Amino acid sequence: MLASSDRLISTSEMLEALAAGGRAVAELNAQGKPARVCVVPDGLWIEGRQKGALIHGRELRTMAPYQLAQRIREIASSF
Repeated sequence: MLASSDRLISTSEMLEALAAGGRAVAELNAQGKPARVCVVPDGLWIEGRQKGALIHGRELRTMAPYQLAQRIREIASSF
């Protein structure tokens, strides 16, 4: 049995998180703040104009979709 922090994320949870992330990126791009999210083996890679940051998969499993969107906005705004 997996510990709660080690539980696998369900397909529906992943889709909800990706949709929230996509909306956050669209909002940032509409504001003239270029941002891009890429799915990588270790989690999600967030890119701005000149820098990038990783949201690790372990962290993603504990985040609600709105928290992911907020984290993407924070990362992209810091570039």
